Parts: sequence; structure tokens; C-alpha cells
Amino acid sequence: MIETLAYDLETDLLIEIVQMLVTGDIDALDWRTKKLQQMGLLDRRAQEIVNLYRAKILYEVDRDFEKTIEEEIRRIRSGLPKTMRNQITMDATTRIVMDTWAVQAKRNINMSLVNITETTKATYINAINKASLGYVTNTYTRDEALKQSITQMKHLEVYLDTAGRRWTPEGYVSMVLKSNKRQVVTDLQFGAAQEIGTDIIEVSEHAGARPGCAPYQGRFFSLSNQSGTATDGAGNRIYYEPISSTTYGQPAGLFGINCGHRSKPFAPGISIMAQKLDMTADENREIYAQSQQQRRIENQIRTSKREIRKWEAAGDKQQVSRYKEQLAQNNARMKEFISE
Repeated sequence: MIETLAYDLETDLLIEIVQMLVTGDIDALDWRTKKLQQMGLLDRRAQEIVNLYRAKILYEVDRDFEKTIEEEIRRIRSGLPKTMRNQITMDATTRIVMDTWAVQAKRNINMSLVNITETTKATYINAINKASLGYVTNTYTRDEALKQSITQMKHLEVYLDTAGRRWTPEGYVSMVLKSNKRQVVTDLQFGAAQEIGTDIIEVSEHAGARPGCAPYQGRFFSLSNQSGTATDGAGNRIYYEPISSTTYGQPAGLFGINCGHRSKPFAPGISIMAQKLDMTADENREIYAQSQQQRRIENQIRTSKREIRKWEAAGDKQQVSRYKEQLAQNNARMKEFISE
């Protein structure tokens, strides 16, 4: 929901740029000057669009964190012996943890929304300059030059990280949300172990685990970095290792960003070991690869839909027809992929 709002915000701003570019006489000699004079109007419109989406996004962040906390407490309780379930509550400490990560997420997202307004203006100026250069150098007619500029306008960047990666609004919002919610969930899970008096956790399992997590799923680890053996409530022996021996703490590691694993507090002699997933490492890798392929097709479908809206705003029926055909092809690919 929140990531979709960020994507729609970016789309609406791109369309606003396109509409601003195609208004007026494109063949006029003073076209570039007139377009630059419209910067103030674009700025006001961009601010209005951003403010509208900001209110929705920040409201949904609060709701999302609240829902995440409630669902996680239910999961933790359901995975514990009945005699221990009431020990896990939404107490004042839990509320502070949630509020801290939610406030940080909203602060980072709000900063990116400030940046996107400036990026919108910069993208508009860049499109004007590219179109003018293509026309002045006799590479294209002015109409062709403008079309080239619009074609190259795919994204708005809101954040440049220390590794040099450029983030779109959706990508950045998704990263911030997943990172902060993952911290909330991990704090709850580790805190639950402490509440029932153990430092041993059991890592969940799921098909298609990513490479940085797959080696550790279904295993037991000590939060205090101990190693040893214990028995569960059914008398089964388990072996636990230090949590530091895993990829925990790395962005793409266990309990990192986009990690779908959960930890369950394990009380020796009481907790029952979860049933193990019957899957080989090769099967897991295949399912992971399939999930990545599905994501690529989904992104291509969304890109086609955005291009259709963009060229409708530009009034280019030929491009609209082209991307509608592309959308139909991508939808067919998805249907075939799911069928297979």
C-alpha cells in the first residue's frame, strides 16, 4: 500500500512534467525560454501533489507499524507453550520500541519527499535542455527531440546512498519501511526470548529463502553467542550455535532487509521443535530464482502501464499503442509463468 502510493506519486509527477513540456507551440523559437519561465508553476503543482501524497503515506506508516506489532505478538504467542503465552504483551517498552522505529521511518520518508520536489524541477530542466540541444544541433526536429527527452524520462531519484546507488521514491520508501519494520519485529522476537528466560531461538523455514539466509533456516542459535546442546519438550536433542556465526547484522543477511525469516524463543525442555521443511538446497535456489523472475515480470507490467499514462499525457497515440501492446505481452508472459 505505502510503496504503491510512492510509485503513484512518482508517476503523477512525471506526467505533470510531460504535460508542462507539451503545452504551447513546440516549434516556436522562444520555446526553451517559455518552458523555463513555467518553472514556478511546475514547482507549485509538484508541491501540491507531494503534500497530498505525504499525508496519505505518513498516515499509512503509523497504521502499518501498529498492524505489524499486533500481528507479530500474535505469532510469538502462538509459537510458545500455552503456559508462557501470557508473558508476551504490548507493554510500555514494546510501545516505545515501535514508536522509535516508526518515527525514524517517517522522518526518512518525509526527507525523501522534500527531495523529490527538487528532483522534479531538475528533471524538467534536463528534459528542456536535451530537447533544445537535439534541435539546435539538427539531430532531430523539435518534436522528435522532445519525444526523445520524454522517452528517456523513466524515474525520479530521491536519494543517493553512500554506495552510489540511486533510489526511486518507491524503492527508497520500501527500503526504509522494511528496514525499520524488520528492526521492530526482531526486537520483539529477541525480547520475547528474554521474557520467558531463554537466549536460544529457533529460525523459521520457508521455500525460496535468499542466499544470505538459506544456510541458517530451521537451526538454533544463542543470542548471547554461546554454543551447546539442549532438549525440547518431546525429548529431541538440538544443537545451538552463536548468532554471530550467521549473517545476522548484514543488510542481506539473516533478519536483515527483505528477510522473511522469524525467530521463535526456544525454552529447553518445554518448547517443541518445529517440523523441518522437506526441501533440498537446489530446490530452494530454484524457487528463489522463480520468485525473482516473477518480480521482474511484475515490474515490466507496471512500467508498461506507466508508459501508457505518460504518452497519453503527451498526446502520442503511436506510443500509447506501442506500450499497450507491450502490456498485453507482459500480461501474457505472467499468465504463462504462473501456469508453468
